[in-house]
Amino acid sequence: MSLMAFILAFVFYRGILIPLFLNLHDIFRTYFYFAENGTTLGYFLLFAVGTGIAAGIIPAIHISKFQPVQAIRNLPGLRVVSRISLRKGLIVFQSALSVVFIISTFVAVDQLNYIRKADPGMRNEGLITFSLEGVDYGIFRQKAVQDARVLGIAGTEFLPGTSGRGGLVIKRSDAPQESRVVVIDSDAGFIPVFGLQIVAGSNFPDTASSSQETLVILNETAVKEFEFGGPQDAVGRLLTMKDGHRIRVAGVVKDFAHSSITRDHGASALRFLPDQCQVAVLHVEPTKIKDVAASLQQMWGSFESAAPFEYALFADQIEEELGGMKVMLKSIRFVSILTVIIVCLGFLGIADYTSRIRRKEIGIRKVCGAGEWNLVKLLSRSFLGMLAAAAIPAIPLAWWFNGMLLSLYDKTVGMRAELFILGAGLVMVLAIGMVLSQTLRTARTDPVDILRHE
Repeated sequence: MSLMAFILAFVFYRGILIPLFLNLHDIFRTYFYFAENGTTLGYFLLFAVGTGIAAGIIPAIHISKFQPVQAIRNLPGLRVVSRISLRKGLIVFQSALSVVFIISTFVAVDQLNYIRKADPGMRNEGLITFSLEGVDYGIFRQKAVQDARVLGIAGTEFLPGTSGRGGLVIKRSDAPQESRVVVIDSDAGFIPVFGLQIVAGSNFPDTASSSQETLVILNETAVKEFEFGGPQDAVGRLLTMKDGHRIRVAGVVKDFAHSSITRDHGASALRFLPDQCQVAVLHVEPTKIKDVAASLQQMWGSFESAAPFEYALFADQIEEELGGMKVMLKSIRFVSILTVIIVCLGFLGIADYTSRIRRKEIGIRKVCGAGEWNLVKLLSRSFLGMLAAAAIPAIPLAWWFNGMLLSLYDKTVGMRAELFILGAGLVMVLAIGMVLSQTLRTARTDPVDILRHE
């Protein structure tokens, strides 16, 4: 039987489990490699054989200690193992793990939806992005704006919301306050294209000479960290970069997701340096994106660039930023399904075993007038205790585990009590369903058939 189990397990592993796991996300195909070499299969084969031998020897040793007369006298109630506490302990442990992973799945889904629905402070629909690949942004902009379907064009050093950049140390020129600020080199089109809201000052000028003073636009968090009196007070102030270069504040915008979409809106600044723009962003009507992209591809051939024209939708790039969270969610959900299946099979097996060894008792009770539901409650009582024993340690463990996962993100939805109740309740309902399928069958058995065989 152990060899048959080994063969079936290998078929399940290679034919079902591994394909399902690798198809959860493309990243799994990169970082996980499963190879079945002879040595590995040999170890598992020895483990299967050893398990089979142990499963035969241990009960044989236990049975050999029985007294023949006593064993024959008590033959109807003879059990190889009188106590099944080890089996129950394992099922309680598996149930606790199932509760933890089911709750974690609910919390991860809640966290993902929270970040998706959170206001990034900027527009993400109707934006086409592509790398300039050495093409001069100024020349490209002059040609792109001639298309009437283009509502706006912006140049930027990198796309906001899609990269976790480190900040630059900047300090006030008239005070000791300093802050680490994420600086995005951009042009005057950045604010209107991404739909940022100016709360004080003004946008960058459309053009600037190389000798003109470098201008920056701070966000509200940067204004607070520099301890200005407010957005209006910050306008016109001088700041000093780490290299000693001075920059002047031209305006202040509301906070937006300048770094990763999963992080808090920290201090950031837009720096007016159109020559440093490496990415172009076009704002177009969503229904005209494909037509505009086709025109851009034709225009791209007129530039001296060896790179092919490739564009992306900013909304898709924002969604890709959530890829790590999606991988975590799919992994937890995958493990949750496996543990729930194992738990359900465990409860099914132990419920069937308990029902069989108590068939004589059930038959006598039915003859004495016991009803079906009374018998079901009698047989199910111990299983309810097992589920309660699993839930007691599982809930605080799930709280700690999910708190650790959520600490990886700046924006967190928190852990709601209803998710814990729902997760524990789902495992209990499934387990009770397995138990009832066996206890109801036993309780409905004809007592005459039970007592005749006993």
